[in-house]
Amino acid sequence: MKDVRVKRKQGISRAMEICIAICLLLSALVLYVFTRPETLPPPQPVPDTSVMLFEAEKNELLSFTVKPSREQAYTIVKQGDGYAAEGYPHYDLNLDLINAMADSLLYLEAENTLGSYTEDDTVDFEMFGLGDDALEIRARFTEGRAYTLRIGSRIPGDTPGDYGILQGTSTLYQMSITIKDAFDHPLTWLHSIPEVNFTPDLLESVRFERGQDILALRRIHDDVWVMDEPFSYPVSMDKIDQLKESVGKMRFASFIDLAGQVDLADYGLDQPKGRIVFDLAASTITSYSSDMQTSSSHSVEAQQIVIDIGHDVDNLGFYALYDGVVYQASNLSMGFMTDPDPDSYLSRYPVSIPLNRLNTFSATSEDGLQISYHVALVEDIMPNNEVSRDAQGDMLYKYVFTNGAGKEVSAEDTAELYKRLTGIRATGKADTSRSYEGVSPVFEARIQFGQLTREIKFYPYDALHAAIAVDGTVLYYTDLTYLKEAEKIMLSLSGK
Repeated sequence: MKDVRVKRKQGISRAMEICIAICLLLSALVLYVFTRPETLPPPQPVPDTSVMLFEAEKNELLSFTVKPSREQAYTIVKQGDGYAAEGYPHYDLNLDLINAMADSLLYLEAENTLGSYTEDDTVDFEMFGLGDDALEIRARFTEGRAYTLRIGSRIPGDTPGDYGILQGTSTLYQMSITIKDAFDHPLTWLHSIPEVNFTPDLLESVRFERGQDILALRRIHDDVWVMDEPFSYPVSMDKIDQLKESVGKMRFASFIDLAGQVDLADYGLDQPKGRIVFDLAASTITSYSSDMQTSSSHSVEAQQIVIDIGHDVDNLGFYALYDGVVYQASNLSMGFMTDPDPDSYLSRYPVSIPLNRLNTFSATSEDGLQISYHVALVEDIMPNNEVSRDAQGDMLYKYVFTNGAGKEVSAEDTAELYKRLTGIRATGKADTSRSYEGVSPVFEARIQFGQLTREIKFYPYDALHAAIAVDGTVLYYTDLTYLKEAEKIMLSLSGK
């Protein structure tokens, strides 16, 4: 046999591997040094360009006079620990606003110096909004110190600021916009505004009047409201919840004057275009001590709140008369009162009464099958004659249904029938010009809750739908399938 020799391939030595690795590392280091981004210097602090114009202590302020843009001037005078409007000794000022204005006068600072001028320079102050219509503030302090500040128009650019000058100086400044925001208002803006909001859960009824149009809503229970005008109809609880939320946020924007001191016709309140009436239930106000013990309690009688609606104000709000005072209200806070839409309050569910509020209910099918039940909520008694309770120890109840003959029937099946009835919903708006006089209904339901009774009749509308008549009012139609499902359960309950 021929001798075969295998020639082994010579590998890289360990020393050579280390050398290559070092070369690669050095190459990467050189590449980084020549390609790394240039290190930026640390950011420099923005230079402070503010200028202190005046400084004083709070007890040194004697008075300040404000002439708002295009408004009459007024003077606020220091009196003891508070302030008063000069010439209006009984004017009820909002001291939070007054104190904020006073604080800005005690520490007067310009954000920047824009330039100076001399007596020989011709300066068009109107260009900066510093003419006759400028906001002017004159502040007087002890020891004869005083200054007059004028605030003009907004300075163009990205940095917010207003043009400003101090009387007797020759420098034009950039002032903070907060000064104009705080002072450029008439005296009426400084009057305190009473709280008109109340606990919405106290609402018993709400009545919107706008000319001859009236929308009247009334509470039966916390979870049951009805519409009484312009017609009787069930009300959407989602919409009532929205109404309560709006009521809880009501605020007047500003005080105008006492009704007896002004001509109401100037505000459209001599013959208001609208009125809203809130009827509130009697309530009890309870105060608690720090350890949550009752410290005081007093009863509040049922009351009525009436707000009249006058002229609109620049599409921002309207004038309102409340408790003998004229106010300005904003659409944002109180716009829900001005033009209520009855259609938005209508429930799309004609049988909308919760089972726990029900006394009796009945249903009649197209074939003449009629069933009627009385509903009672009773204590759940266990086999050992003890009252059933939940994990928190609260008593448990169960529904008991009895038919017209006074016999108890299956609670599960009867509750399912009522569930089907409450599930009937409007699926479209009906032609309200159609008459159903002399037309036999294809299904009827009658429910009694509290002292009220609601009759719902379903009339043939087209091949797939039935018109819904709630206490004789037809507004919507529903799918026939809802009625067919209810009829199936009625047949089961009747044993047919």
